[in-house]
Amino acid sequence: MSLTRSLRGRAATALAALTVLTSVAAVAPGPTRAAGGDGLRAAVNDYRADANLPPVAGTALLDDIARARADRLVELDRMEHDIDYVTDRLNRAGVCWSGVGEILAWEKGWPDYDYQRTVTAWFNSPTHHDIMLGADYIAAGGAWASGPDLQHYSVMVFVVLCSQPAAQAQTSSLQPTDRYDPDRGLVMARGRHKVYRLSANGNILGQRTVYLDRQIVRTSSGRAKHGGHVWLKISSGGFSGLWVLERSTQFVRGMTGQAFFDPPIELVVRKGYYVGARFDWLGRVTSSRAKRYYHARLVAASARAIINGQRYYKFAEGPLAGFWVRDTADIYPR
Repeated sequence: MSLTRSLRGRAATALAALTVLTSVAAVAPGPTRAAGGDGLRAAVNDYRADANLPPVAGTALLDDIARARADRLVELDRMEHDIDYVTDRLNRAGVCWSGVGEILAWEKGWPDYDYQRTVTAWFNSPTHHDIMLGADYIAAGGAWASGPDLQHYSVMVFVVLCSQPAAQAQTSSLQPTDRYDPDRGLVMARGRHKVYRLSANGNILGQRTVYLDRQIVRTSSGRAKHGGHVWLKISSGGFSGLWVLERSTQFVRGMTGQAFFDPPIELVVRKGYYVGARFDWLGRVTSSRAKRYYHARLVAASARAIINGQRYYKFAEGPLAGFWVRDTADIYPR
C-alpha cells in the first residue's frame, strides 16, 4: 500500500495498492516493537543501484516516524495510511521537505522476517516500485513490527528534502518575529486558501492550494513580516509548520502587530460615517460608538494594530477617543 504527498501540486496525489505475502503459520509470537530501518534501506538501495539511482539516506527522525507508524498498524491490526502524521512530524521538527511517500506491507505465516522478501514484493508492485525508485527521494526511514499470528507490518517513509543534503534532517525554516504564547486561534474562512513552505531566509520552497467547504480554526505560533507581506505560521493540524498570508479570510483572533505612537501621529480623516469599537482578547466587540464627520479633519492616533485580520487605528482624541477605527482609504497618516 502506498501514498504520496507533494507541496508542488494543488493537492496530494494518492496511490493505493496492497502488498500481502502469506505462508504457512507455525507459532504465534506476541507483538514486537518496531525496528529495522537499516535492513529495509539496504534492500531498497540495492534496487536503486541497479536502476542507476543514488541511495536514500537514513535519519533518526525518519526511522522514528516509521517505527511509530509500524507500531500503530500492529495496534490497529490493519494497513492504513496516515500521511498527515508523517508530515506533521516533519513540520514540527522543522524539516524542509517538498514531497513525501509512504509504502506499507503486510505478511502472515512466516516465523521470521526477511527484508529482501518484503522489498521484492514492493518492487514487483507498480505503485510501490514508483516510490522506491523515485529519483527525487534522497532520504527514507523504515521499520517493521510483528503482531499476533505471525503477522508482520512494514513501513517505509520517503522524503524529498528541498535540495539539501539528506543527512541534514533538521533543516531550518523561517521563524516568527512576533511569537504568540500561548498559540493564538487561526481562522481560515470557507473558500480557497494557499499554504506555503518558507525557507529560513523567507524564500518560497513550495505551495499548495486548499479548498475549504467550511470555516476552520487552527492555531498560529506567530507572525513574521517578509518580502512586503505579513505571514502567519500554522502550528496545528495537517498544515502545521506551513505559512499563510495574513488577510481578512485567514487571520489570528484578537489583536496582533500592535504599534504604539508616542507622541501620537496625526491622521487625515475625510468626511463620512465612522464606527469605533473596543475588543476583548478574542477580537470580540465589547462596545462601540459611531460618529459622522461633515468635513475632513485631523485626528490624533495613539496606536495601530491588526484585529481579526483587519488594520485599525486607535483614536486618541474627539468623540471616538479610546476606540479602534477601521483603516480605510478615507483614513491615512498626514
